[in-house]
Amino acid sequence: MSRSFITRTLMKLRGLPVKDLTLQGFIRNIHFTYLGENLFEEFVIDASQPHLKIIWNFHFQETAKNNTLVSTETRIFCLSKRSKFFFSIYWLFVKPFSGIIRNEMLRLIKKEVENKN
Repeated sequence: MSRSFITRTLMKLRGLPVKDLTLQGFIRNIHFTYLGENLFEEFVIDASQPHLKIIWNFHFQETAKNNTLVSTETRIFCLSKRSKFFFSIYWLFVKPFSGIIRNEMLRLIKKEVENKN
């Protein structure tokens, strides 16, 4: 992500740290919880984020020999009607830019993999 001018610019406009735009940087700087391959039960039980929970993942599906379809998915669970209301307003403005960043990340993954082959 740090190699993407678009992503750096959008993150900077949002007021998010752009110095360390990696998965590990997101975890450190934006207080994400890294689940990895672990079950999600501890995340669901964790009460440190009382308003909402957001899960974002990458899915890799082999479609043929040496071909993999990469996709992302975001799930949001608001723990109250109030948090859902405010998140809906927030998401109205953020969603288009989130999509741009998501597509840019997928493009960078594809470019990196193709350059290695």
